[in-house]
Amino acid sequence: MLIDVVSPLLTTLRDATRLHSHFRDDVKLLIEAHPERYLHLLQKVLPEEVRYWPYGISSTLDMIAAADDSLATDARVRDLRRRWDAR
Repeated sequence: MLIDVVSPLLTTLRDATRLHSHFRDDVKLLIEAHPERYLHLLQKVLPEEVRYWPYGISSTLDMIAAADDSLATDARVRDLRRRWDAR
């Protein structure tokens, strides 16, 4: 997959507020097909400052967990949810 190739080149975004993934059907299909890779992508690119995370990130995390039950308890999902809920 392309994400496997570009992953080492990814950097954290300064502002990810324009990433509205939960509204797009093509992104939903991508999450359903590759939830772990999409989670990996989020982990790499989301800014440290939660206020710059995209609107609907909670829904996106829900989609990831629904697509793969094992990811619902994954440390990365728990960490992202914890950080989001603490904002």
